Formats: sequence, structure tokens, C-alpha cells
Amino acid sequence: MASDMDKRVLQWLDDDNDDCVDVPDFSRSSKSRDSSASNMSSYFVYQASDQDNNEVSYVGGSTNNVVLSSKVDAMFRPRKAMPNMVIPAVLAKLDRSASELDIFEKIFPPSLFIFISQCTNQRLQMIKKTTIQSTDPGEIRLVLEYWSHNTSMGNVAIKRAISRDRCKVLLSKLYFNFPEKPDTAVKLYYPESIVACLRNTFQKAKSESTAQSIDRSMVKFKGRSALKQYLPMKPVKHGIKIWMRSDSVTGYTYDFNIYCGKDANNLDGTLGEHVVLQLSKTIRDTNVMLSFDRFFTSIHLMDTLPFAAVGTLNRKAKDGSKLVVECLVALKTYNEYMGGVDLADQMSTLYDLDRKSDKWWKKVSYKLLLTIVVNAWILQKEIQHKTVPLKHFLVNLAEQMIAKGQKTAKVQWKYSAGRPSKRARATTRKQEQNLPAKCASIHNAKSALEHIICDYNKSDMLTPIGYWWDNICPTQVNG
Repeated sequence: MASDMDKRVLQWLDDDNDDCVDVPDFSRSSKSRDSSASNMSSYFVYQASDQDNNEVSYVGGSTNNVVLSSKVDAMFRPRKAMPNMVIPAVLAKLDRSASELDIFEKIFPPSLFIFISQCTNQRLQMIKKTTIQSTDPGEIRLVLEYWSHNTSMGNVAIKRAISRDRCKVLLSKLYFNFPEKPDTAVKLYYPESIVACLRNTFQKAKSESTAQSIDRSMVKFKGRSALKQYLPMKPVKHGIKIWMRSDSVTGYTYDFNIYCGKDANNLDGTLGEHVVLQLSKTIRDTNVMLSFDRFFTSIHLMDTLPFAAVGTLNRKAKDGSKLVVECLVALKTYNEYMGGVDLADQMSTLYDLDRKSDKWWKKVSYKLLLTIVVNAWILQKEIQHKTVPLKHFLVNLAEQMIAKGQKTAKVQWKYSAGRPSKRARATTRKQEQNLPAKCASIHNAKSALEHIICDYNKSDMLTPIGYWWDNICPTQVNG
């Protein structure tokens, strides 16, 4: 669907799509979906290994070294074979000296910061009776960091880069698309631009891995939205559902789609079939095997999917009986390569950016931001050929973003401690009450300090501001 958003995305994306192959239009197979139970196991196709020769049988004396599960019809011929495992390569122009920020900007381009600042400025201009200064890409980099007054969580580098009030205003008015939503806009209007950008950069940064998995991911959200889903059997029960295709070994995310409800224009097939076919259209290599669970698996999908695949089926028939299917090799491969999306979810939630918001598209954008960080971390490990903890990568990336944000921001904020908080003032009053009896007649700690200094120092009186009782050495008092 061509829209104004597509034209805007081309402003910061390279429109060269020569590295993507066109997937032919697969028409619906005329084969009946009521296939026999004996043929269900035949859709798990694998290459033979030496240890499998005595456990399974070859089909019709074929010489292509293809092994199927046992009890297969003698007339059956496999459509696809399990491809050879190939180590994916990093396609982005990076070397071993590349910093964390350089890798991050290969996936999250600097031009996207410019676009976000333009959309945020339009939202700031819509506020009446106020004179809030416009923002810039440098400030957007700072806003993505964490600001807190808590001494155990607050970061001095962030406090010196941007004030608390300024950070709160920009976070509340942060927009990833133009704030005036057209009447004909789709449900995914606000995150549409950033989603289109990331889907392109995810694939251009790394070549396709051989083993990939397709599964769902949930973004926690309990506000009001027509896109919110309820999954009572999942850890995240309320939220926005995202379909993802990830590397089964490293967890690198190649493609994703936000689920926005039932498509009234495409009623042919199941939802799982549509998700797999949609995510597989962007695969650029034929040497790929997909893994997915029984929500996506169907016989019609296995008949039309242009890639080798392994999936599970529900063994229960309509009458309640269970089908006995022997697929030992398929089960082993499925358990080995199915957890790619779960691995990506696990790493992106280790240091979750869980900011409160009543806008679902902001919660999705924060989830995608952490997915970008995980992908960049995986690229760094493959470039430098060493394992770096994700926490160290995240800290270095944050420091580099703060430094670049301060350097490129148009408005340089001056850091000051400001007034003490109510808790700090209460603590000071409590300390004043515990002064020695000699100072009991003096009304406050400041004058008490001045009195002691005047008694034991006959020179000009020192300014007592900034001193505390504990800072006076006994030698000074008794000297």
C-alpha cells in the first residue's frame, strides 16, 4: 500500500532493494485439507546423518540423502530438505574498531532522530498558552536515557545533560509520526514510520541465518486500545501482540509485524498461515528452515510454503481421540531451533525500559528500542569475535549517546543542584536538634558554626555557609 508515510520513509532509507528476492504468489492448493493422519508426519523433512541410518528409512532409494520420519507412505516424495547450516555474515559496513554507537546507528539511523524531533516539535506547537522551546535530535538522544532523583538510580551524567522538567515535557510529547492523524489513517499510524524503518535496517545489517523461528511476542500494556490482546495462559496477559521472525541460535530479529486485528479483506486460510507467509516474504535466501508451533502449522501451509519448515500439530482429533505419530528426528530439530523469538524476548527484557504511558504505540516503541539494542549487541559480538555482557554494551552505548547528545544539542543546559528536597531539609533539622549542649542557646546550626569559629579563630570570621558540624576537626576547635 503506497502512502505518504512510504514517501517519508524513503527520505532516510536506502531504496535499493536488490538484495531482496521476490516471492511468487502461491495460489491456494486444490489439495484437500482433510489429509490422513499418516501424512501429517511427512512434512518434517531432514538431511540424513550417520547415526540416523539405523533408525529411519529412506524413501524409494533416493540418492539425495533425505530422511523422513518413520511410517511414511511409499509414494511420498518430500518437497524440501533441511538446508546445510551456514554462519550468517554481517552486511553492515563495520569493522572491529566500531563503537557501540556506530553499530546502533546502523540500525537506528541518525535521520530517524531528525524525523522524531520534527514530529515532537509539531506536537509542542499545538500546546496553547505556553512557550516551550523546540527540541532537536541531540535532545531526543538524551530523552531516551533514564532521569531520576533517587540517589541509587539517578545518573549524574544525565542530570548534567538535561533538566528534569525538560525531560518530562519531551517524554510526554514524544511522537514518532506527525501528531495530526488523518481520518483515513490506519490503526498503526503513529508507529508506522519507525516500524517501516526498522524492518528495513534489521535485514540490511545481517544476512539470513539457516535456522529461524516464528513466534509471538507481547508488549505489556493495560490501557485502552483496540489492539490490546488478552492471553490468560501467558506471562504477559494484557498487551500488544507482535509477530517476530528471529535467528534460532543468536536471537537476532530479522522481521516483525504488529497485530492489529482480523483482516476483513483476507479471509482465506488461518491467521497462523497469514503470519508465516507474510514474515517469510522478506527472506532473501532460499537456504532457510523455519520453525513454528501448532498455532501456525497447517497442512495447507506446508504445501505452499517455499521454505523447509518444521512445526507441531495437535494430536487430538475432533472426536477426542489422540493420533500416534512417530517423528523423533523432527521433534529433536524442533526443540533445538524453536526458541529464537523467546531468546530475543529474554534478552530485551533483562534491562526493560518500562516507562508509564497510556499510549500503546509508545510502549511498542520502547520495546522496539530494546530490540534494536539487542540486535546491535549481537552484531558487535560477531564483528569483534568476543562475548561482551549486554549490561556493559548498554552502559557504553548510553554514555556515548549522552556525550553526542550534549555536543549536538542546540540548547546547552546548566547543571545545578537546586533547592534541597523536603526530605533533605527534614534530615537537616533533625541533625540540628542533636547539636551539643554548648550550642543549645543558639537557634540554628548556621549561627552555631559561626559562634564556634569566632571563639577559636581571632582572624576574620569565615563564612559559615557550606560547612557542617561534622566537618570541623577537633584540632581546630581545641586549638
